[in-house]
Amino acid sequence: MTLTAGKYALDTNIAIAVLNGDPVISSRWSAVEAAVLPAPVLGELLYGARRSSRRTENEAAIRALASSMELAVCDEAVCSEYARIKDALARTGRPIPENDVWIAACALVSEAILITRDAHFAAIDGLPLDQW
Repeated sequence: MTLTAGKYALDTNIAIAVLNGDPVISSRWSAVEAAVLPAPVLGELLYGARRSSRRTENEAAIRALASSMELAVCDEAVCSEYARIKDALARTGRPIPENDVWIAACALVSEAILITRDAHFAAIDGLPLDQW
């Protein structure tokens, strides 16, 4: 895998921080030149919006954020990477949340650095991380 310099994939917790205008995250986010949004992250964000009291406003903000970057979809390459990651985690006895396996697979196939606040992604061999 060859990383594209400065290409990042957002984990859900970082996307939420961007949407909420977290000053530390927003400052770092403004310096990102290329980003991908893993499809499972978009799904989690839209689910959160549906459960909120400001559904229409939140969905609009999510769609605006999503339109500003490439969507990393769950195609055959991502499915194969998901299977590899899930198997490796099972063999080491270090499972992580299901959607996070999909998010990691999207980031790896997109050749992007995953931006996250979750330490459990470190259990995935070869996944480039940036802890924000």
